[in-house]
Amino acid sequence: RYFPKDLEFRNLPAQCTIDIYSLAGDHIKSIQHTNGTSYETWDLQSRTNQEIAPGVYFYRVEADGEVKIDKFVVVK
Repeated sequence: RYFPKDLEFRNLPAQCTIDIYSLAGDHIKSIQHTNGTSYETWDLQSRTNQEIAPGVYFYRVEADGEVKIDKFVVVK
């Protein structure tokens, strides 16, 4: 059985920036969401193109001066 290795951010504004951080606060990746849809797919690769480790991550979505922070868990 195949399980895709990606994560989908949903209910996004049409344009925003998604910043992803490890639990320790290390910056993992920034994603510029500009396609006008309400979702963005991330391939779980860091900004240095390495696959991220299992664990808890935080993400920050910023659009039009508003910020939302939440978390997700990666299990492998």
